[in-house]
Amino acid sequence: MIRYIPICRRPNGTNTVSKKGFRKVKGKPFAVVPYTLHMNDIVDYESRYFSTQEYAGDLKAEFDMLYSESSKRRRMMSVSAHDRIAGRPSRTKVLEEFIDYAQNHTGVVFMRKDEIARFALSSPQTIREGF
Repeated sequence: MIRYIPICRRPNGTNTVSKKGFRKVKGKPFAVVPYTLHMNDIVDYESRYFSTQEYAGDLKAEFDMLYSESSKRRRMMSVSAHDRIAGRPSRTKVLEEFIDYAQNHTGVVFMRKDEIARFALSSPQTIREGF
């Protein structure tokens, strides 16, 4: 199952990840990685009754806007997909085509949420409020 496909762009070679919330847990920094239902297959296919073409168009439109904005500020796109929903052959094809599309853009990286959290915690560029 594909759970999350966070997509981040690194303009000018610098690492940029969406602004994270930070808390201390047992005296150690803890990153809160954003999550949204916006690009979630359950919502789009099961609640909005999107066709595969509509879902593909929504993914690309969301990505294109975030990619254009990412040259000026940090952007991240989180896509949630579940095997029982997006795992159907026609829907899997949509995800494969979207991943190919996004990977053909300079500076785009794919990371799991745990990788984003580790990156954010280790990066001196990450804003830490109250630390």
